Formats: sequence, structure tokens, C-alpha cells
Amino acid sequence: IEVMISMLVLAVGVLGYLALQTQTLRQQQESYYFARTNLFANDLFEMMRLNPGAANAGKYNVAKTSAEQNLGNIKCDSSCTADELAKYHLANWSKRLLKEIPESEYAISLSTSVITVSIHVPGVDNGGFSFSTRL
Repeated sequence: IEVMISMLVLAVGVLGYLALQTQTLRQQQESYYFARTNLFANDLFEMMRLNPGAANAGKYNVAKTSAEQNLGNIKCDSSCTADELAKYHLANWSKRLLKEIPESEYAISLSTSVITVSIHVPGVDNGGFSFSTRL
């Protein structure tokens, strides 16, 4: 009977260790996605600051959408307008986001000079991350 009790204690210990490892991996993945989405949001903030006319006109505003929906082969050179530059920024940003975080979705809004970027990441406990800054 002593051997059975020691086996039970050992089994409980091993199960606890496995649960800890699983939770650690989940938190590690969520931390990775938080860092990546933070970089993407800051990248978009800088693009919007470089093109304030289009940003204030709402050309960067996007309701929740899949990153795949904004893909396009948009070209922009030194003669493009502010609206075309905004489309170019969003298309390239979406392509990079989709490559880094497949099946991601995002929403972008500008309200009273505050930019909010929300990025939905599949498989993350809280569904995604939201970042805000002033324009």
C-alpha cells in the first residue's frame, strides 16, 4: 500500500508539472504575440503621423476586418496623393501582418486625435490586443 500511495503522490506531481509547462508555453506564445502586435501598431502609428491629412480625414479607419481583405498590389511613388499613400500603407501593413500572424484581424480608428489599433490574434486567451496613442 505504501508503494501505491507513493505512486499516487508521484503521479500528482507529474500532472502538476505538465500543467505548469502547458501554462508556461501558452503565456510565452501570448507574450510573443503581444510584442509583435505592439511593433505592428507602432509601425502603423508612425505611418499615420507621416500622413496626418489622410489620417484626420479617416482614410486609415478600418472596421474589424481580416488582414487578407486589405491586400492589393497598390503602387505609390512620389506623385501619389495622401489618400493613395494611406491605401498603400494599409495594403503593405496588412501583408506584413498576415505573414507574421496568419488569420489575424484588425480595426483602426481615429477619434479626437487618439489612434486606436486593435489586432485580433487567433488562439490568444483574451482574443487580441489594443493599442492607442495620440496622432
